[in-house]
Amino acid sequence: MERFCCVNQINYIQMNPLEAKFKTSTLRSWKTDQADAHKLACLGPTLKQTDNLPIHELIFFELRERVRFHLEIENEQNRLKFQILELFHQTFPGLERLFSSRYSIIALNIAEIFTHPDMVLDIDKEVLITHIFNSTDKGMSMDKATKYALQLRVIAQESYPNVDRHSFLVEKLRLLIQQLKQSIHHLKQLDDAMIQLAQQLDYFENIHSIPGIGKLSTAMIIGEMVILSDLNQINNSMLLLALISNDINQVIHTVEIPSTSVVIKKRENFYFG
Repeated sequence: MERFCCVNQINYIQMNPLEAKFKTSTLRSWKTDQADAHKLACLGPTLKQTDNLPIHELIFFELRERVRFHLEIENEQNRLKFQILELFHQTFPGLERLFSSRYSIIALNIAEIFTHPDMVLDIDKEVLITHIFNSTDKGMSMDKATKYALQLRVIAQESYPNVDRHSFLVEKLRLLIQQLKQSIHHLKQLDDAMIQLAQQLDYFENIHSIPGIGKLSTAMIIGEMVILSDLNQINNSMLLLALISNDINQVIHTVEIPSTSVVIKKRENFYFG
């Protein structure tokens, strides 16, 4: 609807859903029928008309969709990680101790090759070292690869899996690891593109200059806070809370709004939730 009004040069008013909820106590949380639309329209005369959207509106829209897709992929990755860990408890318990970061690329590469302790014990030390040495492109030293190989052998000797190496669970685990690796690779490409897109905006350097906020976080912050297409329009706490999907019940005293009958549907957000 917003794009339709812009393309056809129709003046419109953009409603802050949080503000509308407070001004119209009878408005339902889910606004889906004609009665709700009529109540929203009645608020029009009391609201300021929205200015024409800036030329870079398309960038804001793309950022917002990219941020949401990023969160969807992260949810999927978390699901895969949980499944992988549960399967390892059956096929190769203890392997997660080999690396401090069990879901790093090198850890996933090793886990994909050795999904069962018998696969470690059936090959000689030199072959094992070679597999580990070739599992990363970040220049691992041969001494470090040898150290990992010795640790992996010890873990394999002490591991007592629930299934043998020919079980379907071993194959399933390998497939899930491959899915997770592909997802990590695709997400990295998407994030790089999102950062490049966000860098076209003046807001990027301003937010990125804040200590502790990296480039990806900066791009995602902009993407989450562009519902009004102009960060300069954020001039009150209610609007800020609505933009970042926060729960008004957690900050009810800050915005000084009675907590009675306040029901806000919240979209889960790992960064601001």
